Amino acid sequence: GVKRGVLVLGVEDGSLADDIGLQEGDVILEINRKKIETMKDFEKAVRDANFEKGILFHIHRKGSSFYLTYKK
Repeated sequence: GVKRGVLVLGVEDGSLADDIGLQEGDVILEINRKKIETMKDFEKAVRDANFEKGILFHIHRKGSSFYLTYKK
């Protein structure tokens, strides 16, 4: 029952999403504490993110929510 966020439909091996640790079926709820409700929100958050400083993802996976960090 997640009502907002962006659903991860698939993750290619070796992709950035794979490096981050995202999995098919994950729902991205926030990026750097900014709520993600649409693809437009997601695209803006990724554009604004500094991968070298690090990014904080709030993820919902299989009934649980957790935070995931990524730094390039």
